[in-house]
Amino acid sequence: MAINCFEAPVIQALLGEVKDEYSDQESLSPQLLLRLASFFTYPLLSSTLDMLDTLAIRRRVAANHPDELLFGRRSRIVRVTPRSANDGRDSHPFLWQVWSTSGLSYVIYPGTNYCPCESWQYLVWRKGLYVTCKHVLGVAMGLAMNLIEEREVDSVDFVMLSSLGE
Repeated sequence: MAINCFEAPVIQALLGEVKDEYSDQESLSPQLLLRLASFFTYPLLSSTLDMLDTLAIRRRVAANHPDELLFGRRSRIVRVTPRSANDGRDSHPFLWQVWSTSGLSYVIYPGTNYCPCESWQYLVWRKGLYVTCKHVLGVAMGLAMNLIEEREVDSVDFVMLSSLGE
């Protein structure tokens, strides 16, 4: 089973360095990039940085309050807000939508180390070669670097996006 590697103190420290350095210089030093590559591997880090350059990550926030997000047999969508992602702005559910270089869109749920992409399924889950994929790492680094655009979506679109990640 894959663990949520982003709760590990070493990764929290690395992402803290990314946040500090990027907010000060709007770039990452070669030393920090080397530390990131030594932990996440160069191919994973390189493809993540390429993805961040294209601003391919969006935070999608439901326009309606969770109690108003009803569908089907009047069942309620479960709001999943991790401790670190709840910035106190609102109580609306959200998720991240990440576009790949091939044009596919992946949904990343807050507080998880899971992506429905083939790389995550094979390299993280089956083989255990990586701790995550570029889409999940992109969300973590994009948050640290403040590179994620937020868009509000109506409840129907939010439900449809939510179902893409299953």
